[in-house]
Amino acid sequence: MSSSATTLFTTGVLMVFMAFWCVPLGRAQTYDRCQLASDLLHKYKLPANQISQWICLVRWESNFNTSAIGSLNADGSLDHGLFQISDLYWCDHAQGMDSACGITCEDLRNEDIKDDVICAKRIFRQHQHLTGNGFNAWVAWKLHCQGDTDSYTADCTTTKGSPSLANDSSGADRERKPQSSAQPENPQQQQPNWLWSPFSQPIPTGWLFFLGTKIK
Repeated sequence: MSSSATTLFTTGVLMVFMAFWCVPLGRAQTYDRCQLASDLLHKYKLPANQISQWICLVRWESNFNTSAIGSLNADGSLDHGLFQISDLYWCDHAQGMDSACGITCEDLRNEDIKDDVICAKRIFRQHQHLTGNGFNAWVAWKLHCQGDTDSYTADCTTTKGSPSLANDSSGADRERKPQSSAQPENPQQQQPNWLWSPFSQPIPTGWLFFLGTKIK
């Protein structure tokens, strides 16, 4: 084999190797706004009265890009994925075992957002406990989403022809336990009609007349 052929062969092998090496382990996507709203409501069971705020938050944090990486923060951390979750505490670059959400930051940058939503819920709960509003964890929410956010989902529908997500309350309070149907306070007070007793209830007037007639 000539030196030129050898060079071409080596170059080709290197290009194939580099192409394979650069293929991401998980695909990324840019979400459609209304599709994300529907997924958050129905698939991931977020409360309906929060959906427009989550959509506003995502719009300003990642612009719906699941592979987004934010600019370097003052503390040296980076934010990852759809919800721009920080690697300072919530995710790590090893096996995920040392992070608060138990995931790697790379897991936050693929198209499967299930682990992103679980982590975002955890962050929300912690800040809800600390500040009274879980959305305070995100700077973009505080800057852009504290007012009326209904416009972010006003033109979205859960399914074709169904009511607007902005008016859908089916997801609200999903974590509450379903209440049992109402029962009478004292069920024993409801007696079947055939258990009528002359000793427990007044004798009807008609029966008194009938008895009086028989006695005569």
